[in-house]
Amino acid sequence: MTRKKRDANHGELKRAAHELGAVWIDTCGDPSIGFDALVAYRGELVAVEVKDGALPPSARELTPTERARADELDWVGVHVVVLKSVSELAELMSVMEATSSPAVPYNALFTG
Repeated sequence: MTRKKRDANHGELKRAAHELGAVWIDTCGDPSIGFDALVAYRGELVAVEVKDGALPPSARELTPTERARADELDWVGVHVVVLKSVSELAELMSVMEATSSPAVPYNALFTG
C-alpha cells in the first residue's frame, strides 16, 4: 500500500489541535481511508482533510478517492471538513464546542 503524501501544514495543524485540547488521530497513512485525520473535542468527532492553504485553489481540490469518501460519509450525515489553516481549525473547534452534548460514559452505554 502506498502511503499518502502529507500536506506541508499537516504537522502544524496536528500540534495546534493538541495545544487547543483536542485529540488528533492521523489516518493519512492509509490512502483508502480518504481523509487525513479524526479530530475529537468536547464529545464531538470530525473527519478532517488537510489541504495546504499556501497552494493555489486548483491544488487544494479533493482527489477522486477523497471526494468518493466525503460523498459516502455525507450520505449518512457525517461531513468531512477541509482545513487549510490553524485559524480554520480553531473555528472548527469553536463550533464543535458549541454543538457538543454532555458526554455519556462509555460503560453507561452497556449497563442497564
